[in-house]
Amino acid sequence: MHEYRICLPRYGDVQPKKSKLLTVDDGYGYRGKGRVKTYLQGAIEILENFFDTNLGASGLRDFLERHDCIEDWILASDYSLTDKNKPNKIMCISIMPYTKSFSSIKDEVDTHAPKDIKNVKYLNKEFVSYLGSDSVFHICFVITGVAALGETKEDVGEIARNFLKLYEGLIKKSPSKKDHYSKAMTGIKKLIDDTQRKHCSFEIFQNMHFLSIIVAFLYYYINKSTCASKIAWFSDRDPMTTKYKNLPFEFLVTYYDLISGLKKNNKERVEIFIGSPEASGPMWYDAITRIPDYIAGSFADWKIDKNECKNKFSQIIEKVGANKKTLILLRIGFHKENIEFIHHNIRNVPHFNDNVATDDS
Repeated sequence: MHEYRICLPRYGDVQPKKSKLLTVDDGYGYRGKGRVKTYLQGAIEILENFFDTNLGASGLRDFLERHDCIEDWILASDYSLTDKNKPNKIMCISIMPYTKSFSSIKDEVDTHAPKDIKNVKYLNKEFVSYLGSDSVFHICFVITGVAALGETKEDVGEIARNFLKLYEGLIKKSPSKKDHYSKAMTGIKKLIDDTQRKHCSFEIFQNMHFLSIIVAFLYYYINKSTCASKIAWFSDRDPMTTKYKNLPFEFLVTYYDLISGLKKNNKERVEIFIGSPEASGPMWYDAITRIPDYIAGSFADWKIDKNECKNKFSQIIEKVGANKKTLILLRIGFHKENIEFIHHNIRNVPHFNDNVATDDS
């Protein structure tokens, strides 16, 4: 398995910049060789360089070029982060050019894949073929470690307060966006309250914050690479999206603005649309998140080092994952010293038996 490995200093090394608010550096900078470079800037430079140069045959740049005349796009995300019986923690984002009506996409998924992958015995061949087609591109993240935001409650509390100061400054600069920024501040205040508790875990916030940066980057990258004018994000319901008052959605808007300004993107910025899930029960866009669900569920089950997984999941990894044109697998290591990005080229995964668990219907 080929690996392409890059590192970024961890959040625990962050020191707030003592200067005027409203710059991209505020609250995220780490000190190095006499200057402050932002964590956000470092992450975006790494990701953009990776996808621009097609290191490891990433395929995303070529996928966007093939669909560069499409104006409307969909991002759908699903996660497998809490199942202790699975060898991997997974985030998956599926990128789709909006070439059919929303209802048509939902109907087709509901016809061929009416249930999440964990609830089906047989895979529908047409749906597996669709997942590996040129209609969708998947970015799958294997998440390891949880030290990205610092080792102590004090570290996380300080970073949260820096975020709060950033939003206070943004409200002064853009009063018209006060409602949006205030919603973000509500979630941040809840995080600060959590840091005062004797026992608390910040893994949800760490994963959520990483997800927000990735989605914001994809908004920027699709905007940069295509004629996109509208991008909609549909996320599966998860503690990341509910514990801190929908904070990842608020972070998306802020980070997209920051990244676009940081990269001096002169193109007109895309309109941001976000699917709002119901508090409980089925979501009105369940079928859309079932697309990344099949990818996330399969890679969560894959024992990467042993190259083993259950039969139905192996088909997704073979027929979709081993297709370098439509899927990329990145292992993200949150370590005490740094954040590590490792790109894996995927080889075929053997079945446990000769009976192919597919349904021809």
